[in-house]
Amino acid sequence: MKWKIIIILTVGIVIIGGAISSTLIQIECKHCGGDGKIKCSDCEGSGAVIEDIYLVECVCGGTNSTCRVCLGKGGYYHYLIGVCKTCNGKGSEICPLCDGFGKVKLNEIVLKFFKVK
Repeated sequence: MKWKIIIILTVGIVIIGGAISSTLIQIECKHCGGDGKIKCSDCEGSGAVIEDIYLVECVCGGTNSTCRVCLGKGGYYHYLIGVCKTCNGKGSEICPLCDGFGKVKLNEIVLKFFKVK
């Protein structure tokens, strides 16, 4: 008598002498490192985004080359910062690969069959 065991991780059925059942294996999600969250793609993890940029005229009018506000250029940019709408200011999103669980389910197939010489 000879036993052979074959393990395949992607198919999803365990066949043991004709009996069929399903076995799930869970491994750490490589996309999020098991955290269940990934850095937000819109705010790059900061939770904030620039909503508007506009030029403000400096009170020196650009006549003062030592001006600390505009450095003698006559104006400076003002940035309007807002909460990132993608992640609601959290800086992270749910991992699309593991749906936030941190683990990915793989199916294991064990084929055991008995051969008689």
